[in-house]
Amino acid sequence: MKRAFALVLSVFIAIAFAGCRETPRDDIFTLVEKRYDDILDACEKKDIDFLLSVNGIEKVNVVEGYVITLCKSEGISVSSHDHGFYYSENNSPAAVDCNLDIIRSSENLVSDGNGYSCIISGNTFYTENIKGNIYFYRNLY
Repeated sequence: MKRAFALVLSVFIAIAFAGCRETPRDDIFTLVEKRYDDILDACEKKDIDFLLSVNGIEKVNVVEGYVITLCKSEGISVSSHDHGFYYSENNSPAAVDCNLDIIRSSENLVSDGNGYSCIISGNTFYTENIKGNIYFYRNLY
């Protein structure tokens, strides 16, 4: 009887804590905060190879004034979410699209909670400063 109770209790605890997983935002903030100096140095040098070697970074694109990373992509075409971070040489927030390009600069964004957002053709773009010149971004398509 005690074994059955222990098994049921273990399963219940596992299910209860399964919903406590960190969000992609939390994961990305933690990644950048833990490896900030290395990531900042690589972004300033535009060292794509180093950035791609960091566990958690899937893609990197360098565009004028920005180094953009993709860390997590979820969903399917009609309902997808991209999450990542970017380095801004001018320390200005921007909206990042699914091709890892800048589509809106800071003057086109509106204040939204701890960050900035915009809606373009029904798609929502959100960005938030992590530390220094590095920003988190999330796109909802």
